[in-house]
Amino acid sequence: MTKTSTVLALALALVMAGCGGSGGGGSQVGQVVTVVRTDALTAPDQVTAVRVFASPANVTQDLAHQPDGTFGGVLTLPVGVQTITVSVYAGQSVVGTGAATVAIQANAASQVTLRIVDSTGPGPTPGQGPIIVALSASKMTPLVGESIALSARVVAPAGAGVTYAWSQDCASGTFTTPAAESTSWSSSAAGACALTLTATANGLADASAVAIQVLAPGSATGSVSIVGTFVPRTTIGAISAYPSPTATVAGCTVSRTGADGTCRMAVHSGQTIGITLDPGAAAGAATYALRDGCGGAVAPGTTGSSFQWTAPSAGGFCVLTATKVEDGVADAFAFGLYADPVLAPSPRQAFDWTPHAVGTTPPPHAFVEQPTTAAHVVWSGTTFADTHGRITFVPQGALPSTTAVGLWSPAETLVGPWATGATRFVADAAHGARAVDTSGDFTVCVKFKPGLHPGMTAPNKTLVARGQAEFPTAAWPEGWALMQMHEAYCFHYLTATAGGAIMSPDTSVTPEAVETYAFDYVCGGRAGGQILAGAHGQTGALSTAVATAFSDESVLPLSIGSYPAGDDPTLDASVYEVIFDTRPATVDTFRDIVGAAEGTRLANGAVWVPRRVTGETATGADGQGYLLPPYANPGRWPVPVVDGTVAGNAQLAYRRPLAERTSTTGYCLGAELVADGAWADVGGIVLTFIDDAATQSTRLYLDPRVCFATEAPGQAATSACSASTLPYDSWPPGSLHRFTACADATTGALTAYVDGAATSVLPAGATGGVPDLSSGVLTIGASLGGASISRVFACPFADAARCQ
Repeated sequence: MTKTSTVLALALALVMAGCGGSGGGGSQVGQVVTVVRTDALTAPDQVTAVRVFASPANVTQDLAHQPDGTFGGVLTLPVGVQTITVSVYAGQSVVGTGAATVAIQANAASQVTLRIVDSTGPGPTPGQGPIIVALSASKMTPLVGESIALSARVVAPAGAGVTYAWSQDCASGTFTTPAAESTSWSSSAAGACALTLTATANGLADASAVAIQVLAPGSATGSVSIVGTFVPRTTIGAISAYPSPTATVAGCTVSRTGADGTCRMAVHSGQTIGITLDPGAAAGAATYALRDGCGGAVAPGTTGSSFQWTAPSAGGFCVLTATKVEDGVADAFAFGLYADPVLAPSPRQAFDWTPHAVGTTPPPHAFVEQPTTAAHVVWSGTTFADTHGRITFVPQGALPSTTAVGLWSPAETLVGPWATGATRFVADAAHGARAVDTSGDFTVCVKFKPGLHPGMTAPNKTLVARGQAEFPTAAWPEGWALMQMHEAYCFHYLTATAGGAIMSPDTSVTPEAVETYAFDYVCGGRAGGQILAGAHGQTGALSTAVATAFSDESVLPLSIGSYPAGDDPTLDASVYEVIFDTRPATVDTFRDIVGAAEGTRLANGAVWVPRRVTGETATGADGQGYLLPPYANPGRWPVPVVDGTVAGNAQLAYRRPLAERTSTTGYCLGAELVADGAWADVGGIVLTFIDDAATQSTRLYLDPRVCFATEAPGQAATSACSASTLPYDSWPPGSLHRFTACADATTGALTAYVDGAATSVLPAGATGGVPDLSSGVLTIGASLGGASISRVFACPFADAARCQ
C-alpha cells in the first residue's frame, strides 16, 4: 500500500518592477522555487495561469488565483522525492518555467513557495535637467536709463549643453545679451519689472525670477520689498492609535479626509495606548493637545504631537478630541473608539475539587441572594413570601395536603409544598407585587418538583407568572409565565400590542422523564429584544424576538402555581423557591444563579459541571423515591481525591473558567502534576478549553514534549511544543512539577513553561489568536495518563511568574 502525505501546500507570489509581494510562509518548512520569466510583462495580473506538475507522481494541477493576487493550491502526493515543475502562462503562452525537488513524508505537510521574478531588466527612467542655484541683480532700485548687472549660477548633468533665455514682464526694458547666463539690463521708464531666467538642458528646464523697481530721476520716493507667503488652513492630517505607548505599528489610523472617524482597534478598560497626531502642513510653530470626553486619562507622549491615553475603568464608547494651534488659528479633530469594559483582573482563579460538605442542618433556602437580586420568594410553611418582607402571596383555593417544611431526605435538600395541585398563590399591587420590576430586562429562576410532561394536549403547568400571558383578561391583558409545556420548559410573553403570545421553549428536556426528579431548575426572562428559557439552569435554546413592551406592568399580579386567574395549574408539579434578578436573561445568568444555589459556583464566576451520577435518590413526603438531577449539589458526589490529587483522567468540567475577556487581557492556565510512577510514562492532555460555539479552544498536553495549542474565531489552530523531550529521566518517580501555558493578547505569542522556565515559544503574530475563556467549558484531566493532578489555576494575564 502506498502511503501519502497529508498535504503539499504551494503558494505563489508575484515579484514585479514597481509591484512587490511574497508567498505566505506559515510555520511549515518548505523549499523556494524561482521561476525566471523572459517575456516582458508589466503587472502581476497579466499572469493568467500557473500550472504545476509533480513527477514521478504524474499529478498536474492549476493553482487557484487568490483574491490577494497570489496563486495557491494543495497536492496529495505519494511518499518520497517529488520534482515539482512549474509553468507560468500569460494567455496561451508559457512565459516562464522552473522546478524544485521536495521530499514528501508520511502524515506530514510540506510547503513550496514559488516566486515569479521579472527578469527583463529595469524600465525607462526620467532624465535630469538643469538647476538654477543662484540669481542676483547688482541693484534692485535702478534709475531710469541706469544699467544693472544680472548674474546667475546654473548647474547641469555632465555633458549636458545648457541654453539660457532672459525675459521680462515690462516693455520698457532691454537686455544686452538675453541668451547668456549673465547679462545687463536697463529700462527707459519708471515702474516695477520681473526679470526671469530660464535654463534648458536635456529637454528639461528650470526658471527663476528677480523683482526690480525702476525709479524716476530726482523723485522723492523710495521702495519697499514685500514678500507674501500663503499659509494653508492649519489642520491635523490624521490620528494614529497604538496598542501601547511603545508600540511601533499602529492599530488604526483615522484620516482627516476619510469618511469614518472611528478607530476599531481592540482596547479594554484601563489599557494605556499611544496616540500620535499627523501635523499636516505646518508653516510655523504649532502646539497640540488631546481632550478626553469619557473619564479616561491623558498624558504627554515623547513628542509634542504624541500622547498616552488610559481608557476609563468603566469602558464604553469614547470620543477623543485633538487640537492644534498655529499662528493663533486652531483646528480640532475628534475620533471615537470603544473600550471593552472587562472586569478587573483577579490575581488567580483556583479550581478546587475539595468536596462541598453536606451539613446536617437544613439550609433556609437554596438560591443565593446577590447585588442583582430583585426578590427572593421562599415557602414559609403556609404560603410564599419575599425574604425581605416586601411581597406576600395570598393562597387562592384549598391549600395542599402537605405543607411542612423540609420534606425530603436528606432533610437539607428541599423546602416547599407537596404538591400544590390546583392551589395558587397570588400577590397583587396591594401585597407587594410592584417590588419586582419585569417591564424591561430581567431573569426569573424557579427551583421546583417537575411533574409529568403535559404533552401536546394536556394543560400546561404554570410555575410562576405575572399577568395572563396566554389567557388575557380585561384587567390583565398581558404578562409572562414560566412553565412546563408540552415536552419542554417554556417562557411565555405577551404584550397588549403584540397581537399574540410568544414563547421561548428549551426542548433539551424532551427525552428526560423529569417527573422522576426530586427537583429541577428552569429560568427565563427578557434581554433587550428577545426572550429566553433555560432548562436545568444550564442551557438556553430557541430565543424569540420581542419588539414591544408592557403597557402597564405594575398592575399585573404575581402568581405561583398557576396564572393569576387560575388557568394552567401545576397539578402534579410543585414550586420550592423563586428568585428574580435584574440581569438580562442569558445562559450565563442562568448558570450563575443555579451554580450559586447548588454550591458549584467558584470564585470569579466559574461553575463546576459535575458528571451525571445515576442511582442517587431522595425520598419525598409521599414516601416515594425520586432521582437527584444531574445538576444537584456536588457534595453528594465527591470528586475522588487521593492524597490531595485527582486522577489524570478525572474530566472535571468548569464553565466560564475566567470571567475576564481573555482575548484582550491574555491568560495563563497551569497545573501541578504528580507522577504515578516514572515520568517517562506520563503523557496526554492535562487540560482543554472549548467555547460554547466551538470556535475557540486552548489545550495543554504532553506528547512527551510540553505543548500548547490555541484556536480563535476565523483562524486556524496553532500549537507550540518544546524543542526536545523534557528531562524526565532526571525527575524522581512520584515527584511534583508545574506546567503552565500563557497567551499574550498584545503580542499574540504563546509560551509553555515547566516549573516557571519557558520550554516552548511561538513568536508574536504566528498564533491562531487568543481565545476568550469567559464563555465555554474548561476540562481538567481530559486524557492524562501516568500522573495525577494536584491543583489547577488560571489567571487573566500572561505572566507565568505571577500565575502559579
